Parts: sequence; structure tokens; C-alpha cells
Amino acid sequence: MKSLRITASVLKILAGIVFLISAVAKYITIDAFEMYVYSFGLFPLKVSFYVARLVLVCELILGAALISHRHHRFTLLMSLLFLLCFVVFLTYAHLVGRTDNCHCFGDLI
Repeated sequence: MKSLRITASVLKILAGIVFLISAVAKYITIDAFEMYVYSFGLFPLKVSFYVARLVLVCELILGAALISHRHHRFTLLMSLLFLLCFVVFLTYAHLVGRTDNCHCFGDLI
């Protein structure tokens, strides 16, 4: 049982690190990410800027919460919901033929 808890803690920390790296990489190239969000035409330009920044802030908060083990259930639920939204969005992008860089990790990947 103890090894299962340790494994769960390590996985939470790793997921938190991935969220933090993604947020920092997006922040470095925030203009490219904003334009990528806008390029789908779902939001006006000004709203796309806010959506891109909201995604960045949510990733930072989720990453920090996962690493610090704060609000376990809520953090895990929000992380899963956030990842599900990313999967749905990227699947949609792929289905409509958008195979360009999604800027999920800024320009790192």
C-alpha cells in the first residue's frame, strides 16, 4: 500500500512539472499561442488573447497544486478535465486538417 501511495505522489509531481513546463514555454512564446487560438476563429482577437492567458494561468495553478499536494480531489478533477479539453481540442484540430504546431509546449516541441 505504501509503495502505491509513493507511486501516486511521484506521478502527481511529474504531471505538475509537465503543466509548469508547458505554462512557462507558452509564456515565453505567448504571441504565437495567442495567434494559434485566434486562428481557429472561435473567438474574436481580443477574447483569444484572454483565453490564451487563462489557459496559461490554469496550467500554472494546476501544476503548482499538483506538486504541493493541495486540494487533492479538486486538483485531480480539474487536471483530468483540463487534459480532456486538450485532447478534444487537438482531436478537433487534427480532424479539420490543422497539423501545424499547436504551441502546447511553446516552441520547445
